[in-house]
Amino acid sequence: MKIHQIKKASRQCLKGNVKKSAVLLIYIILNVAVLTAVPYLLNNHVSSFTGILTACAAVLILNLFSYSTFMTGRSAWFLFYKKKKRLLKTIYWFSPSRLSKSLGTYLSLLVRKAALASAFLLPGAAIIVSAVILALNGGVEFNLFVSWIAGGGVILISGAVFMMIVIQRYFLVPYIRVENPKMKSKEIFALSRREMNGNMKKAFLLKLSFAPLFLICLTVLPIPYVWSYYNQSCALLAKSLRKSEV
Repeated sequence: MKIHQIKKASRQCLKGNVKKSAVLLIYIILNVAVLTAVPYLLNNHVSSFTGILTACAAVLILNLFSYSTFMTGRSAWFLFYKKKKRLLKTIYWFSPSRLSKSLGTYLSLLVRKAALASAFLLPGAAIIVSAVILALNGGVEFNLFVSWIAGGGVILISGAVFMMIVIQRYFLVPYIRVENPKMKSKEIFALSRREMNGNMKKAFLLKLSFAPLFLICLTVLPIPYVWSYYNQSCALLAKSLRKSEV
């Protein structure tokens, strides 16, 4: 399926389901808000620095578990849009016994993305930082400084674009996870890399096509609809690439 076909099919899938889909978004917003507020509330009852630090660490861990579970449940909700037991397949991942699987997959994905970001962004960032440091110490002329900054900026932007494309090798990870609850994370990442070979650019362009909507959703379009539209489109692309029968 081409990108415009995926987006058209996504709009059809969302008819009458936007409010239900938006519940997931509301859940994570409320969850993050409540857990983030905990350290501030404890600040009135815990006076020691160690106590506050412990509370913050606990909140971070709880957020990681909650957010990773939400991410997996979200993938299940939008992937199994044709199933009568769609809600059950989503709730399945909110069971305490499955928290470790969601968290393990999420953390592995986070580490891999961070490694790719470092590899692609550090060269350009290093050039810019070096130019600024030399300029502050009076060790570089203005024309050279401008050229240095411009060159670093080009490298940084190019690196960011390539990074966003290459990261799409893990695009299918959350969808493979919900389709195969018992599969090990290592196998999931290997399968995603294999099935995304030759499809990374397509996934990147689909996500990029939503940039204007996300930019104007605060003033024109409702966030819940854009969020649901985006996630449903990603799920349809995943289904199309995997040729699955979910």
